[in-house]
Amino acid sequence: MPPCIWTCERKATSDEDVLPIWLRRHLNLGVKGKRRFQRRNILVPGAPDPTHPVPERVMNAYYVKARKTVCVPCNTGWMSDIQKATKPIMTPLVDNHPTTLTPTGQAILGTWAGMTGVTAEYACGTDVEEQRRRAIYQNSRHEPGPNTLVYLTHIDPVEIPSTLGCTRMRTKQNHRPVVYCVIFTAGSLGFVIFQGALREPQRTRLHARSASLIPVWPIGTLENRVWPPRQSIDVRGMHRLAQEVLEGRASH
Repeated sequence: MPPCIWTCERKATSDEDVLPIWLRRHLNLGVKGKRRFQRRNILVPGAPDPTHPVPERVMNAYYVKARKTVCVPCNTGWMSDIQKATKPIMTPLVDNHPTTLTPTGQAILGTWAGMTGVTAEYACGTDVEEQRRRAIYQNSRHEPGPNTLVYLTHIDPVEIPSTLGCTRMRTKQNHRPVVYCVIFTAGSLGFVIFQGALREPQRTRLHARSASLIPVWPIGTLENRVWPPRQSIDVRGMHRLAQEVLEGRASH
């Protein structure tokens, strides 16, 4: 049996849902029953494939699991504490209620997104060693690892209750992923999670899309932020945004 991904030296005996049970219930998706697992290619028709980022398929997140990845003490301990702290902050955003986010609220959402980003990458079967380093940091400090950026978006229209997607930028030489981007949506709320050091062209492109993004991690200034952002976006638009940032240029 493999060890827990959070490197606590215990055996991983528990599955971890990317979409937590409390959020699944809130979205009226149920907990048990038919496995409505679907993969959907949401690349914009006619858009060229990027050279270095590898766009992955976006799927609904109803039953996406990282199989046998966490131990019971982590799952029912500090991970459960993060879920409980996140629920009252995230729920109004999922339900499309304009909300003022305090710095504490932003930090909680960022911490939840960092944990979910690592779990999602494990569920999608990506570079385990890189994610293991992030898991070590998150387990020891209970906050996202270095070079993690978390942004919130406003999803309109909501076509699928919850979606998950992964995009990666790889090196030319050995095609090793160097930057990961996880896209996660629940109702009207979207998360864009970057894991890895962005270069200047990528940061410039990220700034150019700031009307659709609300940064919540890392906490730069101790100020409240108002959600939703000035511009809404759909799931396809989120995927396009991630591609643009990783490529460091606008898509055509």
